Amino acid sequence: MDLCCERPEGRTERVNTEDRLPLDWAATQNNLGLVLRTLGERESETRRLEEAVAAYREALKEYARERVPLQRAMTQSNLGTALATLATVSVTVSVTSFGDKGSVTTKFR
Repeated sequence: MDLCCERPEGRTERVNTEDRLPLDWAATQNNLGLVLRTLGERESETRRLEEAVAAYREALKEYARERVPLQRAMTQSNLGTALATLATVSVTVSVTSFGDKGSVTTKFR
């Protein structure tokens, strides 16, 4: 994903690209994951949570344990939280759908 910013002269400049600034790009991916996860927690669909998981995984490609262990650990924690939330939302949707057939509906969220 390319992130761009508009310059006053109307030119578009690429910032935090994977090739030019890999650690900054990884930080941007982690931050994008945080935003997507927050939005996904507020929605009943899983699309944004899945996008958050993908963003965290992209960040982890640059965050090597030997190079930046703290950033890697924080991103792994964020990934785990997103996956747990995704599982909870998926179970809630499945159980609610099953409940339409006359069973007891249980929400885990």
